[in-house]
Amino acid sequence: MRRLIMRTAVLVILLCPVLTAQDIHTGFEEVVQRIQPLEKAEWKIVTEELDDSLQFIRADNNTFLYTGRIDFSDKTAPVLIWEGSTVRFNFTGESLGLRFKPSGSNSAYYNVLLDGKIYLLHLEGTYETDYILQRKLGSGLHTCEVFKRNEAQSDTDSFLGADIAAGSRMSAKPAQKSLLIEFYGDSITAGACNEIPGKDNYVDMVQHNCYTSYAAMTCRALYADLSDISVGGTGVCVSWNEVIMSKCWKNLYCSPSSVLYDFDGRTPDIVVVNLGQNDFGWTQNEHLPFPDGFESAYLNLLREIRAQYPDAWIISATGGMSAVMQSRQLSAGIAHAVKAMNEPKVLSMKFRAYTYDHPRADTHERMADELETFIKTNVTLPGRSW
Repeated sequence: MRRLIMRTAVLVILLCPVLTAQDIHTGFEEVVQRIQPLEKAEWKIVTEELDDSLQFIRADNNTFLYTGRIDFSDKTAPVLIWEGSTVRFNFTGESLGLRFKPSGSNSAYYNVLLDGKIYLLHLEGTYETDYILQRKLGSGLHTCEVFKRNEAQSDTDSFLGADIAAGSRMSAKPAQKSLLIEFYGDSITAGACNEIPGKDNYVDMVQHNCYTSYAAMTCRALYADLSDISVGGTGVCVSWNEVIMSKCWKNLYCSPSSVLYDFDGRTPDIVVVNLGQNDFGWTQNEHLPFPDGFESAYLNLLREIRAQYPDAWIISATGGMSAVMQSRQLSAGIAHAVKAMNEPKVLSMKFRAYTYDHPRADTHERMADELETFIKTNVTLPGRSW
């Protein structure tokens, strides 16, 4: 019997095709196209004064609505730091331009959602630049949302304002969405590598996109505003870079030396924490044991978040990649920390959808479906019915 089983196993291995990264990551392009159907349009780059056909509206105009953790120390040039940060506004007229002072990383990509259509904008250089959409709009009212696709450690850009047709006007400030969800995570939650057809890489940053991450998809499904504080490589105790989330989650910028965020603005209704992948992955790569202090550090992080947000629901999520499947210490540490919190508004969930490398958009979509269902099933909010 044992010999028969071994022969069967060998036969199965021989019959199975050898899968490459290209084979594994096929089919997600359809998901990207469905979620994010990009329009074909060009942006004219202007670094000198605008002509008389356009008027400039400064970023401190009270008709702009900002979401995300943003640096407003200069209100005329707020810095869009974190992935998923947005600027929303309404305007009239037949023209639209956006003025930025890019960081110079050349890895800055934005989705510009104009009247329901999505245009891709790539920022380059370090000079104040107007990007004028080369498409004539109707003369009526238009809605616009500028969405930052890339991680905070990739680039930070100053938004200076909008260009609209001379004689047109800004309309009423858009309303905030009725729900705010804040995420603390790593590259999974940031959307790293989620539109790459082959192996994980950091060559073309247009293929790293928070807009097609599970965090952003969940927020759109629940009609919620997004705050995404996620850093590729970060962990609770260790990190592939200098940012350790348990020590930096209160920072304004993606840096351990950053000033603290003031937390004076809107507070989230729900906080999702998805960390631990790199605590396992980095130590495995370095041939080190799993961090002894992981459970206490994770528990302390939950306690700090609770102290900052006394009324928020906290969801301790795990998964999206394989660490939680491979490490009992990781899964047990998180479970024990949640149990130690001992309160009904601190919940745990485990994503069933996962991949061994970074999840692509199709896996993100399944993760978003799971999180949406979990929230609707377990979270209750005053005046909110699912």
